[in-house]
Amino acid sequence: MWILLSVVCILIVLLIMPISACFDYAGGRAELSVRYLFLRMRILPIPVTIEGEKKKRLSRRAKKKAVREEKAKKLSHYMQTGRMALDMLSESRRGLRLIRRNVAVTRLKLLASVGGENAHRAAENYGKIAAALFPALGIVGSFVNVRSPSIYIAPNFLSGKTVFEASVRVKLPPYAILAAAGHIGFSIFKIIKNQGKNKEKVVNNHERTSSRG
Repeated sequence: MWILLSVVCILIVLLIMPISACFDYAGGRAELSVRYLFLRMRILPIPVTIEGEKKKRLSRRAKKKAVREEKAKKLSHYMQTGRMALDMLSESRRGLRLIRRNVAVTRLKLLASVGGENAHRAAENYGKIAAALFPALGIVGSFVNVRSPSIYIAPNFLSGKTVFEASVRVKLPPYAILAAAGHIGFSIFKIIKNQGKNKEKVVNNHERTSSRG
């Protein structure tokens, strides 16, 4: 009995302890890591591998034709993907709401020194960045819980470049991830099932029309 209770308590603690995603940017270098308890996994930076394979030269006509065909394929693929994404969003609203209610931005620090070619350009760049940044932060704060953000943006009339430093930490408990994944997975299953039924209907209608003809 005590063993079962201890196992249940451990599971509850593991589900309650939040998963943290940390993003840091400074000096043109971005770092992204995920932490859970004492485990840490670095996602960025990723080591870059360069493949030295040479592409075959095509004639101008073949290149244009290949580009047109590739654009048409990409367009149809994007349209299908967009329809499926809209269907998934509409069907998985419960899971997304569950994530939105439980996610918390526990650290949001942004430091920007805005420069320009001259004092006028620096002031202009500062106004553009401030006009875009603060409304965006307001929109984010209306959807998720942002705890005591630290934002400092100032024009630097003596510098010709803009320097950014950012640090963000997001926390989400595992139980919310599991519940949301269940909702979203069930929604995806429903969409795939409906698509299969629609394809069967199209095939059956085609066979009926061909048999009549």
